[in-house]
Amino acid sequence: MNIAMLCPYYGNIERGTENTTRQISKRLNHNVDIFSTGLAGKIVISSLTKEKSLGKLSNTFFDNSMLGGFFRKYIGFNPNLEDISFHLRTEKILESLINNYDLLWSNGEYWCANLVTYLGKKYNKPTLLFFGGGKSQMMLEEAKMLPSLFVVLTPEMEAWVKKKVPKCNVKCIPCGADLEMFNPKKQKVIGEFEHPIVLSSSALIKSKRVNLIVDAMKKLEEGTLIVTNDGPLKNTIVKMGYDKLGERFHYMGKVDYTSLPLLYNKADVMVLASENEPFGMTIIESMACNTPVVVQEDPTRLWMIGNGGVVVKDCSKIESLAGAIELAYKRDFKNNPRKQAKRFDWNNIAKQYEESINELYN
Repeated sequence: MNIAMLCPYYGNIERGTENTTRQISKRLNHNVDIFSTGLAGKIVISSLTKEKSLGKLSNTFFDNSMLGGFFRKYIGFNPNLEDISFHLRTEKILESLINNYDLLWSNGEYWCANLVTYLGKKYNKPTLLFFGGGKSQMMLEEAKMLPSLFVVLTPEMEAWVKKKVPKCNVKCIPCGADLEMFNPKKQKVIGEFEHPIVLSSSALIKSKRVNLIVDAMKKLEEGTLIVTNDGPLKNTIVKMGYDKLGERFHYMGKVDYTSLPLLYNKADVMVLASENEPFGMTIIESMACNTPVVVQEDPTRLWMIGNGGVVVKDCSKIESLAGAIELAYKRDFKNNPRKQAKRFDWNNIAKQYEESINELYN
């Protein structure tokens, strides 16, 4: 089978969607042509991108303005120039090659999904839309396009779409982790820190609530907090960390993806304190290294971590968060985090896609 997989920023930026595109495309027993603006794609589309000229201006305006927020929340799509440009230029190229493909697959947002479903209906081709975000109006707008298969990340999202758009053929297929890369082998030591070593690898943005982890570590009065990544709150979080924890705080900046297993192995606990987290790949990657996690309780987190960590009713209650970190550090989880992560092995996730694709043809 030949598959046309659209992922606009594949090869340009690295997020969950782009990682999913890479991991799944190389594991499917089918020929996959990736359409993207990055050179890593098999078919490169000349288009505006987020890093260039009008694309950069459009991205900044619509992602950070009230107008952009209004469109995302109430209309269900982003009117970004780079996304619209990719749609228009890809349409001509893909339509000229349409007879080469058996399945049209979108790993982009609204405009990508719109193009795939439009061409699928026009040329009677099965379509698959992957939605990598959380519950939103945008998710429902894509579901209303009624693709052959609509893939979401969690059982909670699947149930929500079934309720809101009953005619949509929706299925939960989560993201995964490379269990050969993320493993519990004790590798090269990164510095010497006071235990327990607590890791936060979230983007430094408001919704991730890394400040709560800093306060919880101060409450514990022992151990080291290692913070990685970048974001608009970087300076605030770093100042807060050093002011409140002193030498017990260590900021490592943006860490190369291939170095993350070293950090997960060094840590005693990984904490994700965000509320309304769509998925949280760091949870799976940490557990794959047999490092327990601490997260806020909700149906998705309970489903994800199983016996691989500790859930907190409300991470904003600092005593509860500090207590959960201490419990996770002192409890012997044996091999439970790693066992739980095996459910999300990319090889198993790829099999779920294979089975779903085969169902479309039966």
